[in-house]
Amino acid sequence: MKFEETLHIESSAEKIFSLYKDVNNWSTWDPKTKECFIDGEFKVGTMGILKPKNGPKGKFTITEVTENKSFTVKYKLPFCDLYFKNELTPQSPGTEVLHKIVFEGLLAPLWGRIIGNKLKKEQSQTMKALKKVAE
Repeated sequence: MKFEETLHIESSAEKIFSLYKDVNNWSTWDPKTKECFIDGEFKVGTMGILKPKNGPKGKFTITEVTENKSFTVKYKLPFCDLYFKNELTPQSPGTEVLHKIVFEGLLAPLWGRIIGNKLKKEQSQTMKALKKVAE
């Protein structure tokens, strides 16, 4: 199961990616994040914790990073992996931002039904907040 949304931001991919890399400050622009931090550098294998404003803390792992282009984090759910994939495509002017939420594994359909629509709604709010701070 997958949800995705695209938004155009009148800013460079480098500026947007710098906001992504500053994990400890995600809560300053993401309206659904209470606190977030990583244990080390913003690179593949680094682990972190995100505490949403309305929900329990979750541990995640950075599974992909391509400087100024994309990054992916993975959360482990029972019998399911939940990925948040973020991609930046430079345009003239600005950048196309693509956020994907992907459920994979045995219970992916169940988890998608349980929390997928809520995450999709929050994804839209987060992207609009990112646009506001990046522009």
